Amino acid sequence: MYLSEKLLPQDALIFQDLDGYFYTRIWTLVRPLVASDLVAIEKYAPLVRHLGVKEEGRFSRFTHTYRLDAVTSDALSHIVERYPHPFLFPGILSLDWRVVMRPWSHSAISDRGSWKDLLVYVGPKLRELYLGKKAYAPHKSDTLSGLAEVLDAVGNQFIQELQLGLGDQWKPWARPVSGQPLQLSSLTTIEIVEASAESYINFARFVSLPQVKSATLCITPYPSAAHLGDLFSAIGQQFCPDRLVNLSVHLLEFEPSNEVAHGAIAHSDYLRSLLPFCQMQRIVIDADWEYGHDDDVLQEMAKAWPGLKHLEFAEAEIQVSRSHLHSPATLRSLIPLATCCKDLLSLGIWLHVDVRADHEAIVADIAQAMLNPSSSPLAILKVSHSTIEGLPEDIASLLSILFPDLQEIIATGADEHVERWGKVEKLLLAARNARLMEL
Repeated sequence: MYLSEKLLPQDALIFQDLDGYFYTRIWTLVRPLVASDLVAIEKYAPLVRHLGVKEEGRFSRFTHTYRLDAVTSDALSHIVERYPHPFLFPGILSLDWRVVMRPWSHSAISDRGSWKDLLVYVGPKLRELYLGKKAYAPHKSDTLSGLAEVLDAVGNQFIQELQLGLGDQWKPWARPVSGQPLQLSSLTTIEIVEASAESYINFARFVSLPQVKSATLCITPYPSAAHLGDLFSAIGQQFCPDRLVNLSVHLLEFEPSNEVAHGAIAHSDYLRSLLPFCQMQRIVIDADWEYGHDDDVLQEMAKAWPGLKHLEFAEAEIQVSRSHLHSPATLRSLIPLATCCKDLLSLGIWLHVDVRADHEAIVADIAQAMLNPSSSPLAILKVSHSTIEGLPEDIASLLSILFPDLQEIIATGADEHVERWGKVEKLLLAARNARLMEL
């Protein structure tokens, strides 16, 4: 933030480079401010729309460096006391708390202050608030209730986008006095950039997000099998059934111990917790656990989410050891997805496709279902670690009926199955090109 460097008289400030923090200068006042010192701030501070960090160059996520000018807490408090208007930044739209919640001393980061420091930076137009992984929560009031009180003070009705991390130290979640759950009724987007399964479950229990349409949840460390069901239940309960349209769940830790990974299965009953979200358009679950979905639950999903555009249950490398296991979901599970989800563009699920024993029955089922031709525009099918048995020609023929626009099949797992899926893809492309030539 260049407030101190650019807008205050040079004789009122000094700066010092902060040891260990590349490209960081800490400014402090050397004399009290008078009214004439604030003329430039009064002129230019209302023009500020975005306040946060500016990343310099391209670095990996572990070597981020920033160009940062910051003022000490004491200096900032003095500026605000002398400022003659209610808001320092009345036009601010987005605020990155990773910068402004660091009360700097002359040589290092000092003890963190209060959430009330947030009041300095907000204005009536604030829409996006980014709290970061650790949220830089003040050590003396590092509870969500402390933040809730501040949001109430500024009017939480206007903040639409919130990004935060949920450290396990953020307890209790509820307000300390009334005990009533916190309701962030204006939020339409939330991104939880880092949380344990337990901390998110507690968060969901005590925080209501009735208007959120897009939610992203990043889990670390690897959740135990005992927490997995509660995690899905918490997601199902926190959001309004007729509001949520986009849900992404990511696992940040991809190499759990065998003891932790064993038994971590997203059973069909867990996935059913998501069925009430009737407006769902996109679901991505990118995790290291096994999925136990079967034909029945996929049919229920197709009927529950007619507006679905993207569905992906992604599996990571831990699944290589299961590449020869058969998924409970078969080719039949694709029938309701083709007939009910008319906007489906991409699909990624674990399947076991075997047309050797009941090929004629599958053909009859598809023919019956397709009496009203599908208009599904599905172009990409991801079949991670999916097994495939039978003639590629038969499977390609059935898939082309279900999804006439299917062009790409992305397969991983055992080489023999990846090769068979590759043959199916080539046959699909050839058949599609032939149809186009006939037009």
